[in-house]
Amino acid sequence: MASAGSFAPDLGGAFEFNLQAATGVHEFVRDNVAVTVAARYLPVSSAGLYAPNLGLNTIAGLVDVTWFFQKRLHGKRLVTFPPLPAR
Repeated sequence: MASAGSFAPDLGGAFEFNLQAATGVHEFVRDNVAVTVAARYLPVSSAGLYAPNLGLNTIAGLVDVTWFFQKRLHGKRLVTFPPLPAR
């Protein structure tokens, strides 16, 4: 078994770019409980400033249960505290 330090690095310097893109959705199963599904893409690169610049691309998924402290009213609108002024 080799240690992680025995491999050549994928990124050649201390300065790295990481631009992220993510999306997700809440599906309410109760007034204050939602199932959340999300996905994230994270590419890391030194943008050619250092060699080597093989980069690292990561794709992650998430499924969880989210509990809100306030209940929603009238569809998907959440009650806020303090209440928002009436229009």
